[in-house]
Amino acid sequence: MVTERVMQAADTLRSYAVSPSGRRMRRTVGTVLILGSPLFFRLPGMRRYPLLRFIELIGGAAILVALGERLRDWEPRRQSGSEITTW
Repeated sequence: MVTERVMQAADTLRSYAVSPSGRRMRRTVGTVLILGSPLFFRLPGMRRYPLLRFIELIGGAAILVALGERLRDWEPRRQSGSEITTW
């Protein structure tokens, strides 16, 4: 039952990602990640936590930029219902 729900949710998300509004959403979220990631780690509240300071030290902003670029440039294809892929 849970597996069926996950498969149905993945199919719905994939259908939305292929649509024109999904494409706009991917482009917008990707751009926000690319432009906002350096600012995210500079927020005063974020610098208070040691884990986030460590992530910043190892290049967290670069990781968020790479994630934003992948999301922005990703062109999903409608897959069969039994296969879930991330890239």
